[in-house]
Amino acid sequence: MGGQAVIETRVESKKNETIRRIRSLQEKKYRRALDAFFIEGVTLFFESLDAGLVPETVVLSLAAGEEVSERVRAALDPFDCRLIVVPEEVYAAVSTELAPQGVLAVFCLSAVLETSAFRAPQSERYLFLEEVRDPANVGAILRSAAAFGYRGAIFVDCADLFNPKTVRACMGALFCLELLVCDTLEDGVDTVKTRGLSLYGTSPRAKKDIRDADWSRPFALVIGNEGHGMTEEARECCDELLGIPMQGMESLNAACAAAVTLYESTRGAE
Repeated sequence: MGGQAVIETRVESKKNETIRRIRSLQEKKYRRALDAFFIEGVTLFFESLDAGLVPETVVLSLAAGEEVSERVRAALDPFDCRLIVVPEEVYAAVSTELAPQGVLAVFCLSAVLETSAFRAPQSERYLFLEEVRDPANVGAILRSAAAFGYRGAIFVDCADLFNPKTVRACMGALFCLELLVCDTLEDGVDTVKTRGLSLYGTSPRAKKDIRDADWSRPFALVIGNEGHGMTEEARECCDELLGIPMQGMESLNAACAAAVTLYESTRGAE
């Protein structure tokens, strides 16, 4: 289908119904109720399309510039979606960025979760995030997982995946990982076992060094809460507990600990 599939309209008011709907997606309850979320930024916009995501609505600021505007319109040509062109002050009403680039796209939330497995690499390495509550940490950890070739991530009681802060920190990782959101720890562990994975936990109390782990077999790596780490229930479910050797410090930030362990797991599997 050609360019006629895109319905382009000009909106001048912050009170416009569609603008108000998009602004509401900054809150989790509305993302769930409307089954939608948004991404911002030129790079993320094109990465999302390259990953096969289909936008429902795109907001384009007049401040984005002629070159960006032409690229956005050309990229949307195959899609049946709505393009809303707005002045800079209206775009600012929906943006969460400190320095907006003027491009925002709305996607169906459930569709992204349902199709994420088809975009994931065919490795047998998964993350298992338990009670990681900071959206920036979740995003940074997912970015590291994607960088080191992990297939996907399992989430139990974590910050919302589609929080704008998480999406921003992911830097496109949401588009290349299998995403599995579980309601309980039991559901998460069942997901691990169903896939035939070993469960490795990270803990400062662990006696085994991450350099001595068997990274060659299929596994899921547990990263726990920023403050207290894994819950005792999660520890008991692990096949092995692993620690990062350190000098002078007892622990690392969750995102830093995850990055170190993710890197070692890739190097150790070679």
